[in-house]
Amino acid sequence: MPASLVDMLDLKLGWKRTKLDFPERTFVRLPHEIELIEMDLDNWLNSIRTGIQNNTYYPQPAIICDVPKAGGTLRPTAYLNLSDRVMYAACIGACFPHIYRAVYWTNEIADFSNPLSPNVDDPAWIRNQFHLWRRFSEESIREIDKGASYVVVADISGYYENIDISILISDLRQTD
Repeated sequence: MPASLVDMLDLKLGWKRTKLDFPERTFVRLPHEIELIEMDLDNWLNSIRTGIQNNTYYPQPAIICDVPKAGGTLRPTAYLNLSDRVMYAACIGACFPHIYRAVYWTNEIADFSNPLSPNVDDPAWIRNQFHLWRRFSEESIREIDKGASYVVVADISGYYENIDISILISDLRQTD
C-alpha cells in the first residue's frame, strides 16, 4: 500500500473507536482481549501498520454467527478480529469527513437514525441513538396531538443484511 494511503489511516483513533463498541455494540467478545492488547498497545498497532506498509496485512475471514434478539428471534452478525475491526474503523475514519457531509441534512432533525458526530476526531463517531428515539416518540405524539389521522409503526426486519453492496459503493463514490 502506498505510504500516502498508510498515512491517512489513524490506527490509534481506530482503536479508540473499536474499543468504544465494547460491550454495547459488540455481540461476540473474547474474554479480556481488550485488556491483553492494551498491555502493549503501541507495539500491537505498529505491527498492523508495518503489515500494511509491507503489503503483508491481510484481513481474516469474518465469522458469521447468530445472536439472540428479543422475542426469541436471531440476528445474523459477523465477528471480525480486533485488528480487522481497527483497520475497518481507520479506513472509515479516513473517509468520515466525506461521509458526514454526504449524509448531514440540516440543523433540523429530519432523520432519527444513528446520529454521527460532526467532530471527525471524536472516538464516539456514532452517537447514542436512544436520545433520538425519545425525540422521535415526542415528535410523533406532538403530531398526533395536532390532529394526525394515522400512525404507522414499522420495524424493517433484516435491514443490514439486505443492503445492496453495489448501490452502497456507488453512493460512497459520489461523496466528495
